[in-house]
Amino acid sequence: MTALSITLEKLILRWAKLKIVIDLYGNVNLDVIKDKIFGLHDDVRHIIIADFKGEVLSIFSRAKKEWPSDVQKQFSGLIAVLTIGLSEKVQDIAGHVEYVLVRYEKLNIIIVKSLHFIYIISTRKSMPNEVIDRLVGLIRQEG
Repeated sequence: MTALSITLEKLILRWAKLKIVIDLYGNVNLDVIKDKIFGLHDDVRHIIIADFKGEVLSIFSRAKKEWPSDVQKQFSGLIAVLTIGLSEKVQDIAGHVEYVLVRYEKLNIIIVKSLHFIYIISTRKSMPNEVIDRLVGLIRQEG
């Protein structure tokens, strides 16, 4: 095997790996970002990814108890779009929206807008604030 064919083979392998990470729209593969988000902390329970119209694109869960799928599909994306949209109305006064946090009695809902998607993430209430900051940074960087 010549040096040129070895180099070409390495380039093809690198291209194949990149192709796995990039989906049809040129965005980050949702499975890759899901794994990175779940890898941040055990308290991350659900990840819902929606487009900017509120349509749910993917739902990932590692919780024992899941939300009803019709609630996830019909309301999660729409609520996230409305919440982010309303929050952005005051950004001239308050600055850029970093994320929206809703604290329930039993869990947190964190809504983060990235360049391509809106992420709705549920966590246990015990998740530390510094992990939330890392989560938001990861989504802004990757998603």
